[in-house]
Amino acid sequence: MPDGANKGSFLQGYNAQAAVDSTAQVMVAAEATQQSTDSWQLLAMLDQVKQNLGRQPEAASADAGYWSEANVTAESVAGIDLHIATGREEREEPIATASEPPPVQATAKEAMRHKLRTQAGRSIYKMRKAIVEPVFGQITRSGETSGASACAAWTMFAASGNWYA
Repeated sequence: MPDGANKGSFLQGYNAQAAVDSTAQVMVAAEATQQSTDSWQLLAMLDQVKQNLGRQPEAASADAGYWSEANVTAESVAGIDLHIATGREEREEPIATASEPPPVQATAKEAMRHKLRTQAGRSIYKMRKAIVEPVFGQITRSGETSGASACAAWTMFAASGNWYA
């Protein structure tokens, strides 16, 4: 993966992905990849949730790294209430809460940005950190260097980490 700290350098690293059940606080899907961009992982993780649970999730929230118009307009996400940040918001001034529906001609990005500015959208999205971050915090692992080994280790720790929930 590209090393963000040293331009032109690469790290032997992995991008760990997890889908977490908000009620049970357990991972319902997990994957490790060498792709550094999260946006390519969203549809695969939602598909893995569907395979593992026998149904698609009712809702999903994700940070701005997962945003792409293709992700929110894909047929496979029809029926899933998505809450995906569209980019980083400047925090200089508070952003007004949206109460009206989005404009009829809104793009997918504008519609999602509007959804996240509603009271309901803000409430759902802010829970993302309380849902997924504690699960990642329960798993600490280093030293795996090969792709197959790192992916297998992540999957194993994802499964075993669920014992503690």
